[in-house]
Amino acid sequence: MKTPIILLSSVLLSFTAFIWNYNSNTESKKVEHAVASLFDSMMKADKASLVTLLSDDLSYGHSSGIIQNKAEFVEEIMSGKPVKLKEIKAENQTITVSGNVAVVRHIFTAKGINAAGEVNPVRIGNCLVWKKEKGSWKLFVRQAYRL
Repeated sequence: MKTPIILLSSVLLSFTAFIWNYNSNTESKKVEHAVASLFDSMMKADKASLVTLLSDDLSYGHSSGIIQNKAEFVEEIMSGKPVKLKEIKAENQTITVSGNVAVVRHIFTAKGINAAGEVNPVRIGNCLVWKKEKGSWKLFVRQAYRL
């Protein structure tokens, strides 16, 4: 009698682990897509797309120490000041999902083009916190740091 119970328990545990891993991987892919969409929206200065990716409670921290809310960050991207970002990439990206929260860490690289047309390379560390709101992943916190 003990053998069937142990066998059934093992099967249920394995199935639970499989489902949890599948869901985690699926959500990680969704977050990865959200990060890529954010970068694309920033490069194109696509306000409609950008606004949908950001939480209304966004706290966006720059490596300089400046902290912006959603409206301030969107305005900066739309104005292209102090720089317009091109060729944004994430190096060494990791994504950890826990329930309705995801932590993304990467090295952010881009070409920043200033008002004079000069290209300034950007290379900073980033920690992003994404929160699932009404079924969609939204950027909730971003903090950059100098390398």
